[in-house]
Amino acid sequence: MRKMEIKRPVVLGVIAAIFGIIIYLSYNARNKLINHGRLTQGIIVGEDRTYRGYLVLEYEFNVEGKKFTNTRDLVGLVVMAGRDFQGKSFPILYDPQDPSLNDILITPKGFGSYNREFPDSLNWVKNYLK
Repeated sequence: MRKMEIKRPVVLGVIAAIFGIIIYLSYNARNKLINHGRLTQGIIVGEDRTYRGYLVLEYEFNVEGKKFTNTRDLVGLVVMAGRDFQGKSFPILYDPQDPSLNDILITPKGFGSYNREFPDSLNWVKNYLK
């Protein structure tokens, strides 16, 4: 019985195609939020840590009476921010055609990544930046 040999260029091509699809989908989702996103308010309802110790915030928000929940890794915040942010309200940017596509805006960098101006009302968040 003869083993099937897989050529190295074929394997590298498949890996490159997979990464290309992932990058495209991420870029497309971000562009939907930049170009068509709407803002609403959401509340931090939980916190966790990644295996590297990064802060993960769980948030929820409502669109037309339907509740959505999501999580967001926040690398640039000190760990105690999770505890202090619980129950606080923050802007949520969501796609009106698919509200499950959303992001919470907390830091100046987060607002900037969607071409949004960081509001003065959130200046207190800057105390939690690393």
